[in-house]
Amino acid sequence: MKLRSTAINLIIGIGLAGVLGFLYFKVQSINLDEHQQIIDTLRRTSAVNYRWDQDVLQTKLNISTHYDAVTNPLSDLSSLKNQLLSKTETFLNQSDQLKGSIDKYIELMREKDRLVEDFKGQNAILHNSLHYISTAVQDLTSEISVELDRLSKPDAALIKLRNESQSLLTNLLEYNQLAQQELVPNLEKTITSLNQQRDKLSNNISSSLQVVLNHASVILKRKPEVDQLMAAIVNLPVSRQIDQIEQDYTKVYDKRLSEKDRYFSLLVVYAGLLLLLIAYIGYRLRKSYRQLGELNKQLKVANETLEERVVQRTEELSKAYVELKQSQAQLVQSEKMASLGQMVAGVAHEINTPLAYCHSNVEVVREQLPEINLLFKEFGKIPNLLDAAATEQEGLKEQWATMNALFASIEQEGILEEMEVLLDGSLSGLDQISEMVKSLKDFSRLDQRRVENSNLNKNLDSVLIIANNVLKGKVEVIKHYGDIPLVSCSPSQLNQVFLNLIVNAAQAIENRGIITIETLAEGDLVQVVVKDNGKGIPEDVLPRIFDPFFTTKEIGKGTGLGLSIAYKIVEQHGGTIKAESEINKGTRFTVSIPIGSPTSSQVYEIAA
Repeated sequence: MKLRSTAINLIIGIGLAGVLGFLYFKVQSINLDEHQQIIDTLRRTSAVNYRWDQDVLQTKLNISTHYDAVTNPLSDLSSLKNQLLSKTETFLNQSDQLKGSIDKYIELMREKDRLVEDFKGQNAILHNSLHYISTAVQDLTSEISVELDRLSKPDAALIKLRNESQSLLTNLLEYNQLAQQELVPNLEKTITSLNQQRDKLSNNISSSLQVVLNHASVILKRKPEVDQLMAAIVNLPVSRQIDQIEQDYTKVYDKRLSEKDRYFSLLVVYAGLLLLLIAYIGYRLRKSYRQLGELNKQLKVANETLEERVVQRTEELSKAYVELKQSQAQLVQSEKMASLGQMVAGVAHEINTPLAYCHSNVEVVREQLPEINLLFKEFGKIPNLLDAAATEQEGLKEQWATMNALFASIEQEGILEEMEVLLDGSLSGLDQISEMVKSLKDFSRLDQRRVENSNLNKNLDSVLIIANNVLKGKVEVIKHYGDIPLVSCSPSQLNQVFLNLIVNAAQAIENRGIITIETLAEGDLVQVVVKDNGKGIPEDVLPRIFDPFFTTKEIGKGTGLGLSIAYKIVEQHGGTIKAESEINKGTRFTVSIPIGSPTSSQVYEIAA
């Protein structure tokens, strides 16, 4: 209840602080410096645009012949546009009108940039012709003067040509300055007249006249185009659009300024309420402090007897802990003896089979001993015959004949080879019995706290020997042993884990099936996987299989402690045991044990 009250108070405090922070943020959302920068950027943009128009006009009037002045403002305008977009980003989301005005301004600037580029090219061609036509007319006049000097009397046609070319130059320059369209027909008429006279003139005069006519044609063609481009540039409403952006921005800014004033009023009211709340909390804290003083006095009295109660309670807990460990140890040993009891009949049968085999072999050897004894007796007579006189040589021959017959009989019947085979078989049977007895001893020993470096592959083989009677004739065991390092563990306890898993897997197989045992090294862990293809574990049962006393077996066939104790043993080894199962497909248990497990002083309280 106290924790819940604390959580509620914390949430309320965070909420109040959040509201205060929100109001403060709204009040501080207007940045006067940023506003001034935006206004300054717009006015600088207007000034650069005005300067650009002046540069274009000066270029047209041939006041400035440098085209850099026409293009330089582009970089300034581009930089100012980027600054404007960056500084008005937060305002664009609040006003579609402002966003539309800026988009229209950007479109106008693109159009103006295109027109200026076209104007720059056309105007360059026009000015080039205007510049060189004067030189061309001078060259033509010089050629005419040279020709007149060679003639004995003046040629009226050449004099007329000279006057017409000079008049054409004057009219073209006047047309360029005044742009009067009424001059165009006379200029075209003059150009046509001069062009018709070219065939009657000398080559030098004709070629000079052609240069003059070419420049004149270019001036007549390019002059209207340049004027049209200039008019289009001047008529673009860029300045008005910049003014419109400033108006739209001012509207948004005024709106935000009004919101700021409203939030400031709310902040003042909210701050006043918070001050009242803080005063009330201070009053409550002072009252609580007095109550806390009373409680501290009571606590001081209680602390005087606390030490005695703690000692008494500690003794009770220690006693209960000892009893719990004893109970756990008894449960572990009981479960182990129960598992061992289930295996005893099968192990006895497994021992009886090689024992009967050894007994049978010994009986056969015993039946064949008389013939070998007889051979040894006959062989014992030879020393006496060798010491006898020469008259006994005939007896010695007979004795050799008898021994050779016995040797031939033993060799023919293969008695020695058969005895060797029988004795080898007997030794093999005795080795099997010895291995079974050793496995039983290792499994049932009580020194479970002993920790040693153990090979889990060998431990599994030992467990399979004990469980052989449960597996034989029903289960095929497939072993995939990996190259694993020695593990520091209690072999006896891990054997109990493996036996429980293997026996459970065998019991899960109703008719015939397969149990696969796999070992592998994964980093600093050794994993043992026991997998069967039995009936599987239902999904709702799987999470409970490691619970103490939980079992799905019939009454009298299981205590429900096997997997619980196995889980505890693996856990106290610092490892994990996981189960995966699918109905009618089988179950897979994975036991992961650290290679460097606890030392003997750390091992298994349940085995104490």
